[in-house]
Amino acid sequence: MAINYMTYHRPDDTAKVAAIAASMAADGWIGSPVVVDGEQALTGAHRLAAAAVAEIEVETVELRDLFEEAGLDLDEVAATCDWDLADIVSQLPSSVKAEYGIDLH
Repeated sequence: MAINYMTYHRPDDTAKVAAIAASMAADGWIGSPVVVDGEQALTGAHRLAAAAVAEIEVETVELRDLFEEAGLDLDEVAATCDWDLADIVSQLPSSVKAEYGIDLH
């Protein structure tokens, strides 16, 4: 499956991508999975770009699954947030956001 970057999460640091790609080529995927909503990546733009360079598989977790694990219904939360992604994600517990590197602003 091809994963697309969200507009505000394009990798902009080529040196960082190169360093991560070298690490991935040597050690594989390290760290938390990329949070996705379908084919849209919400985190990990630099790791996604590096994985493409290193030609390794991207580990992902669905946003909906994170909400379920937190005991929340994504659709209910989204409806109360007017479907604004940053507001929706802000409803996740801080421990989940920290574990998966979610910082949408």
